[in-house]
Amino acid sequence: MLNSMEVPLTKELLKSVEAARTRYRDYLTEERRKKELEAKARKRKAAEDDLKELRKRKKIILEVSGQRG
Repeated sequence: MLNSMEVPLTKELLKSVEAARTRYRDYLTEERRKKELEAKARKRKAAEDDLKELRKRKKIILEVSGQRG
């Protein structure tokens, strides 16, 4: 007689558990990939913002130096 806590380990159950674990591992891999892409996008955005600010400063400097020269 089976205890209420005992579950027979059939081939089907083991295959199902293996498939579930594979799906979960794939999910974790995808989530990690998404986070890496988001981090790269934030870094790229920061670099673009810095470049935009530098171009703005350069324009102002050139305008000021051109008016005084």
